[in-house]
Amino acid sequence: VSSNAAMLGELGVPAAEAAAVLAREEERERLMDGLVDKHPIAGALVRNRKAEVGGFTLREARKVPVPLEDEELALYEDVAAYLRDGYNRALAQKNNALGFLMVGYQKMLASSSYAVRQSFRRRIEKLKARPKNSTTRHKPPSDSHLDELRDAEEITQALTELEDSAVDPVGLAEEIGQLQDLVDRLGRVRDSKALVLLTVLDGIFADHPREKVVVFTTFIQTQQSLAATLRHNGYTVAEFNGQMSLDEKEEAVRSFKASDQILISTEAGGEGRNFQFCHLMVNYDLPWNPMRIEQRIGRLDRIGQKQPVLIYNLFCEGTVDDAF
Repeated sequence: VSSNAAMLGELGVPAAEAAAVLAREEERERLMDGLVDKHPIAGALVRNRKAEVGGFTLREARKVPVPLEDEELALYEDVAAYLRDGYNRALAQKNNALGFLMVGYQKMLASSSYAVRQSFRRRIEKLKARPKNSTTRHKPPSDSHLDELRDAEEITQALTELEDSAVDPVGLAEEIGQLQDLVDRLGRVRDSKALVLLTVLDGIFADHPREKVVVFTTFIQTQQSLAATLRHNGYTVAEFNGQMSLDEKEEAVRSFKASDQILISTEAGGEGRNFQFCHLMVNYDLPWNPMRIEQRIGRLDRIGQKQPVLIYNLFCEGTVDDAF
């Protein structure tokens, strides 16, 4: 309230009375209308809230915990330690690209072991391809370009682009050895999260075989792994991501609407697509930006949705996901 005292004063609300005024819904509505009237382009815009438009349905979110086996949790902690060390090196060296990459890998770790393994294998190859005893650094990306990558439609593409410049020449051989050990272990560990997803989907389709489900994930590698797993278990699956052509995207949506039981989509499906013919959704991993989650839900919770939107949020116990 104190930081917006001047603005509230312009709207006729004394600072001493602001808390009491804002506590009343009708007063909040009045103040929002006042702010819109003061906006220079208010006359060119039509502002409608969902409550005013109508036609929207209820939402229900369900948390789905994923218990990890001891081996999975130990591996998670070891990968997280590698990423934490890399991030601390990035801070010390002011290597923004390396820091960005480590944070991206951390998000990937919360998504699937398959996605992390594929990315680590690619990183090993790039590190091995560097000339021996070379201390040369690739030209780092500018801060403005890093900002663009943060908002990229596909974070997988952004991480791949950064891998050449996100290198610490000191201790290169040690990092390669550490990554190889993690890759070997990631290839042996079971995927409890995928098994829990199968349990959720089996429960849905056992009771309602004609339902459709949208599964959202942040990473294309996770999408590929899930599609293979679900098809192996008898489900019909369409895939949607930002690397597909426009025709491929349209065909994926058409196929899902016409016949497929499940659509697995990356964030590219979280904007501009309408899936109101479906009311069941799974967040296989959760974006750290709440607006991304809202964009996902908004693909189903649209005008014309006739049923309550049910959202299953998967999270691995004992990991960073547990804090969401």
